[in-house]
Amino acid sequence: MPIIYIHGVNTRLGYDYDKDLAARNEMLQRLILDPLAAEGERFKGMKIVNPYWGDEGVKFMWNQAT
Repeated sequence: MPIIYIHGVNTRLGYDYDKDLAARNEMLQRLILDPLAAEGERFKGMKIVNPYWGDEGVKFMWNQAT
């Protein structure tokens, strides 16, 4: 059973995205997955999944030219 984190609508790839993703994954691992794994064998294989859909967001017509 994975933990699936769905990001918000204004998320785009770049340095901050990768940095924030790594920090969030570390926090979820430390605060949720590691304690759960200590509670029972069934929790030890849990993964964190971060689907990226930022490139599927709004595409402005004429590249925002007016």
